[in-house]
Amino acid sequence: DLAEIASAAHALKSMSVNVGATPLGHACADIESAAVDAKSGGGAAFAPLLARLKDAFAAAHNALPEVKARFATDCAA
Repeated sequence: DLAEIASAAHALKSMSVNVGATPLGHACADIESAAVDAKSGGGAAFAPLLARLKDAFAAAHNALPEVKARFATDCAA
């Protein structure tokens, strides 16, 4: 369902950017745009976009311990 894909990508994009996971937000924005274009009759190549999303998600997830440690230090000061 292209409308659901666009909606989910939009929501994750916003949340990602809000927490500083900008590459993940950009990947979501590209998926959102592809879904909107596909709804309008344009072709969409989701496979490379999903691969990029997976990589961006993994990078954001892997950065969480460092981010948590940095904020724990900032909050303790």
